[in-house]
Amino acid sequence: MRERGLARVNELVGKGYDYDLGLKIDTYYCSELALELLKSGYQGSNKALPWVGTTAISKLTLNAYVATPQNFAVSPDFVVTAANSVGAKALEKAVATHVVGAKPPRAPTPSADELAALLRR
Repeated sequence: MRERGLARVNELVGKGYDYDLGLKIDTYYCSELALELLKSGYQGSNKALPWVGTTAISKLTLNAYVATPQNFAVSPDFVVTAANSVGAKALEKAVATHVVGAKPPRAPTPSADELAALLRR
């Protein structure tokens, strides 16, 4: 799965950046690249795609919902394994502004050895 996802992302190297955060053809914004990695990686695996919510980015584009880094951060299918103080504050804000109801449980921050083992998988 990982190889298919990475192969897809490598195909996108050199494509334009989508500064409007839309679903334009042949341009991609940061979270859209992550979605491409997931979709390609999970394709044909018979596994459900991880849940990633979407956000309306402005009143002018309410029909255009995009996945943002915050959507990935608050997804119950992902665990933030490490963050500096700025990232930790951003995550706290994302949970406060993007999650309705009970806040998702968060795994404890792994040790350096545990993080290295996760990255080797």
